[in-house]
Amino acid sequence: MLRIHFSSADVLGLRVSAAPDPLWELLLSLHAAQTVGISGALRAWRTAVRGKLAPSAALLWPLARPQGYSPDFLTPTAGEKGFDAGLDQLLATSRPRLRADLALLARPTSWTTDLADGRSEALHRLGDALEAYHAVAIEPFWDVILRVAGADRERRAATAIAEGAGTMLTTLHPDVRWDDSVLEVAYPVDQDVHLDGQGLTLVPSFFCRPGPITLLRQNEQPILVYPVDRDLESLATVGHARFGQGLTALLGRTRARVLHAIAAAAPVTTSDLAREVGVSVAGISQHTSVLRDAGLITTVRDRGFARHRVSPRGEALLSG
Repeated sequence: MLRIHFSSADVLGLRVSAAPDPLWELLLSLHAAQTVGISGALRAWRTAVRGKLAPSAALLWPLARPQGYSPDFLTPTAGEKGFDAGLDQLLATSRPRLRADLALLARPTSWTTDLADGRSEALHRLGDALEAYHAVAIEPFWDVILRVAGADRERRAATAIAEGAGTMLTTLHPDVRWDDSVLEVAYPVDQDVHLDGQGLTLVPSFFCRPGPITLLRQNEQPILVYPVDRDLESLATVGHARFGQGLTALLGRTRARVLHAIAAAAPVTTSDLAREVGVSVAGISQHTSVLRDAGLITTVRDRGFARHRVSPRGEALLSG
C-alpha cells in the first residue's frame, strides 16, 4: 500500500500538471511493451510500434521491467520541460545516484553494471537508445497523448471545483481511497510519503497501468503519476499512429504541437507553453503569432501575462 500523508497546506498545494512528462511516458511505455495481456489503446499502440523499434531498445528492457523497481533517475524533474531537457538531466546523473538506483534492480546485467559504474560509453549508449526509442514509440503519438491528457485534466479540475480535492483524488483510480488526510493507493510495496507542506503534483499519463505510481525517493516536489482515461481517444487512431500527421503537414511539427498544447491546457501562458513544448519563449511567441493571425487561437492579456486559447476555427481543425 502507498500512503501519501497530507497536511492542510498540502491539500492547498495540490496541482495537476498541464501535460504528461515525456520521460515518464517513455518509462511507462517500456513497461506496457513488455506486459502480457494488455488491451485497448495500449495494445493498439504496441501493435503500431512493433517491428519499428531499433535494436538498441534491447538495452532498455532490463531497466524497465513491467514488475518491480525501475530506477528513479530515468524520470528526472527536468522532464516536465520536454524530452531534450529531461534527457540532458538524466545523462548528467551522478555516479553515486546511478549506483544506488541500479543496485535495486532485481536482475542486474553486465550492461546495467557498466551503467552503474558511470562509464561514459554506457551512458552514451543509453542516451542513443532512449532517443531512438522516443522517436518511434512516443514522439509520433505525442499530439494525441496531449489531447487525451488535456481532456482528463479538465474533468479533474471540474470535479475538484464542484466536489473538493478529496473527491477528485478518489477519481484517479478505483484502487485509490482518500481517508481524512491520507491518500491510500493499492501498490506492490509498502511505502509512506509525507508531503510536509510541499504539496503534491499529479502527472497524467497515457501509458500508466495498472494504477498510479510514484518515485521511491521523492524529489523536492513530490509527484504521483496516474493513468488517464484512454477510452477518450479512438483506438483506431492510436493503432494506425496517424493522429496529428495531417495537421503536422499543414502547420509543421512544432507549430502543430503548440496548437495541441494550447488545446490541452487552455488558457495557457507563453512561458508555460515554452516549457511544455520544449521551445524558447521567443520561439513560442513567433508560433502563437502565426496561429493567431490564422485565426486558430485567441490571446488575451491577464495580469501581465498573455493567455492563449484555441478558437472555434482551431477546434474544428483539431477535430479533423
